[in-house]
Amino acid sequence: MASFLVCTFSIWSFSAGAPLTLKPSSPLTRREEPLRSGDYSVLDKVFIPGQNVAAEISGAGSLIEVKDESQPVSLGEKRAARIASGLLPASLPLNGNFEQGTDGAIPTYWGQTQSIPGLISTVEAHNGTKSLKLEKDHELVSGWAADSCFEIESGVTYVMSFWAKTSTAGAEMLTMFPVYSNFAQTAFRRALVTTDNSFQMFHTIPVSTEWNQYSHQFTAGEATQKVRLLIGCLGGTIYLDDLSFSEECSEAINVYGAESVQATSMGVFTRQAKDKSGLPVYKNDHHPPQYLYFWGDFDSWLIGPDYHSEAAANLQSPNSVSQGCPTTVTGQEWSVKQDATGFVHGNGTFKWVSMSLSLDRVPLMS
Repeated sequence: MASFLVCTFSIWSFSAGAPLTLKPSSPLTRREEPLRSGDYSVLDKVFIPGQNVAAEISGAGSLIEVKDESQPVSLGEKRAARIASGLLPASLPLNGNFEQGTDGAIPTYWGQTQSIPGLISTVEAHNGTKSLKLEKDHELVSGWAADSCFEIESGVTYVMSFWAKTSTAGAEMLTMFPVYSNFAQTAFRRALVTTDNSFQMFHTIPVSTEWNQYSHQFTAGEATQKVRLLIGCLGGTIYLDDLSFSEECSEAINVYGAESVQATSMGVFTRQAKDKSGLPVYKNDHHPPQYLYFWGDFDSWLIGPDYHSEAAANLQSPNSVSQGCPTTVTGQEWSVKQDATGFVHGNGTFKWVSMSLSLDRVPLMS
């Protein structure tokens, strides 16, 4: 099988337990940082994970400053503001349907590595009018800007799905989630730590006149804000379209922050064997029980006694254009209905107040 990621990766060497050979996207001089298990080696030198090393890299330049990720600054609020203002697409990867950009060019928001880039094509499309065309040894990264990075939580399961089509035999591709030391194109890269070494996945695309869906699932073994998606073609000509990335919603969510107003709507909500608008329905243990559910017409999460009705809701999240799990709206200002008759207005409606709610995953008991 031919390798791709030219001058970058050695495909069959990927293993979280052994360092890899990685050459930088552009020349730098020096990097000093403790390597962790799964870190790549540099310029064919093998370094022992966990040791402090100074990796000499050819070229004139400077020291790469690697920020401490133990207390990362969240990009979520910045990204949400840019989405609300229309400056960014609502979901990751940005421009995953490849509709933004010119035929024969690199898709908007995506980035080129040292290898030949995949390009927009109007020959095939799963939805819309465009797709991404990849040929042997072509690759593409999901963008170099900070807005393009995936924020990953330890212990959370994520799923990346895409649609693919080929008319050539032997078509194969690879999807991979590297962690970058910073948000620059020249940043040092290593494998994302996952519970089962699933940071990369190979996909065989059979010849077909139809589009077929594929997926790459992993459970993160670390928390980081600096993950990107790298895709490459190992053989044949492949058309990709409608890439999406989402977390697997938790089995239980702890909701708190409005106990003084809506005490029965707080507490631990357990996932039910049903969904609403394509997302899970949760129920707490109060009597009568309250439900946490997504209402598609509002693009909002609601809490109320009847998940079939938006009118019965006592709490409503801000618009969640990304339509993700409940934890995606944690820390935001919710509209909360006052629970006391003393707040009833003369027109018979309850007073709504704005309150910050937290929605946290409840760890599974081992």
